[in-house]
Amino acid sequence: MRPEDSCRRWLRDSPYGSAATESSDFGPTRRLLGAPRSTSRSATRQSTVDDANRHGYHPRALARYQAETGATGIPDPEDPAWSDWRREQVNELIRAAREAVEASGNSPVLSVAVISWGEGPGGAGTASFTDTRAFRDVLQDWEHWAESGLVDVLVPMDYFREADPDQAAWLRTWLTYQEQLAEQSGVRIVPGIAGYLNSPSEALLQVGLAMQHSGAAAMFSYQQSTADVGRPLWGDLAATGWGVLPGAT
Repeated sequence: MRPEDSCRRWLRDSPYGSAATESSDFGPTRRLLGAPRSTSRSATRQSTVDDANRHGYHPRALARYQAETGATGIPDPEDPAWSDWRREQVNELIRAAREAVEASGNSPVLSVAVISWGEGPGGAGTASFTDTRAFRDVLQDWEHWAESGLVDVLVPMDYFREADPDQAAWLRTWLTYQEQLAEQSGVRIVPGIAGYLNSPSEALLQVGLAMQHSGAAAMFSYQQSTADVGRPLWGDLAATGWGVLPGAT
């Protein structure tokens, strides 16, 4: 099956995809497949798959779920079977994306911006990834995507306020976990830092932490690099040599 047919089938038949086609008319398929076909090497980043746990109740999704599982009625958002089933639909999207980029005939890189809300694996009450909000509430099993080789790059949105002690601790827990996952899976992980939530000095500190753990960092956002709108961060970063190829002048 051609990759475009695979994605179209997902959009047509998958409960998550069928909801998207109500307004997109296969737009996501075109965007996903267009980039790898048009360049010898491209980075194709999936739009954030971040439907919250109370979403996914499209009539087609419910009908498909009931037909496949024999369930009746409307499941509760916290129903484990319903969550598992919806999570698998998200996994199916990632698998379809991987099939599409591998069949493009080029050397595409599939990167996904992923959720890292709250406390990360290894924290109090979140012993493993399956205990995190990313897995439970957002239905993103991006640990599995990395370990299975379904993605090339993960960009966790580690958006935390350094001034908040809880959030500062969460950031460090996530960074430690992401470093370990990258080493175990071989997938590149680029921590996303929320400059817009922090002062310039706090944002620089968090970028430094990300660089120590992963050797990379992504700043959000270009429009507002820090919480201090009058002081862009880019000059400060340039002065540190961050992002400059070693030996370059």
